[in-house]
Amino acid sequence: MLLLKYEYQMPPQRISGLLRGHGLDNPAPGTLCGGIERVSDMLAPLHEEIVKRDKGAMLRHMDESDLKVFVELEGRANQRWCLWQSSTQDTCVFFLTPRHNAEVPEDYLKETPRQAFVCVDRHRAYANLEQTVSYCWAHARRDFVRLGRSESSSLGWAVKWIKRIKRIYRLNHKRIAARENPERFSRIQAELEQKVEETRQQCEDELGRPYNWATVNRRKVLESLQRYWGGLTVFVSDPDIPMDNNAAERLFRPLAKLRKASYGVHSEHFGHITAMLLSIFATLRLNDVAARPFLHEYFAAAAARGGVIDAETVKTLLPWNLPEERRKRLMSIKDPPEKL
Repeated sequence: MLLLKYEYQMPPQRISGLLRGHGLDNPAPGTLCGGIERVSDMLAPLHEEIVKRDKGAMLRHMDESDLKVFVELEGRANQRWCLWQSSTQDTCVFFLTPRHNAEVPEDYLKETPRQAFVCVDRHRAYANLEQTVSYCWAHARRDFVRLGRSESSSLGWAVKWIKRIKRIYRLNHKRIAARENPERFSRIQAELEQKVEETRQQCEDELGRPYNWATVNRRKVLESLQRYWGGLTVFVSDPDIPMDNNAAERLFRPLAKLRKASYGVHSEHFGHITAMLLSIFATLRLNDVAARPFLHEYFAAAAARGGVIDAETVKTLLPWNLPEERRKRLMSIKDPPEKL
């Protein structure tokens, strides 16, 4: 059930049909939900360890997306809740709140060191974080793409800016590839800094030109680029900091499929269960651990202890703590394909 619903995003009606094919006639939705709830209780200690490791990381992505929760709350006119995401090199945590404001990421990052870096889009909720905010170049580039497509007179201008951004991306990729060669790295680093400075100067020069009706939309794009420039250039001083937030957006793909399959959740409680299970499966993927054999070993360890798994056992099953022999075993058994 966990794999079908939360890893492969199969619609509930299809899951019921599959169970009927295995001889379970007309499984009641309450029975299925009760089973998921009991199993999620056993997975809660694993989720707590994932959250703890995630909050202590020095570099993370953060992003947010909508998830419908069909409950009535006082003061809310709709069911659109916000599913937030924080992801690091080996963890991914989703958490659900009815709020979309700045207090949510600030509360989540209270235990995160102030010296940490947070890669985000331009959502205003991240503007006042205590940690260093690195903004996404993919979103900045998208402004020029949209203007070029919507305004034919600005197409040539937008293409020139897109090429400038492309050159910065290429130099950054070359810099990362040259880490083991200090001389080459230094040369590319200097070239990258020069190109970034030329881009900043070009932006200032164009904004300093006389204002007219034909350049209104262009100025809006450049003003946005200038406004976020400090966060956009954080990556220049550290090759470990990514230029964009694409990694976080890719981790939202299972959520997009889940929304298409079931539209949302029908209680706040199951909304938090959904966030927890999406976090666990995403973390397993980040660590190249196959979900099915991992869950088999995890639940076998819980069953050996009467359905309760202790903290010490959980630590031996954490994806980043797996002994080499167990890791090879869990990675050698691949999950079945999502579509046949």
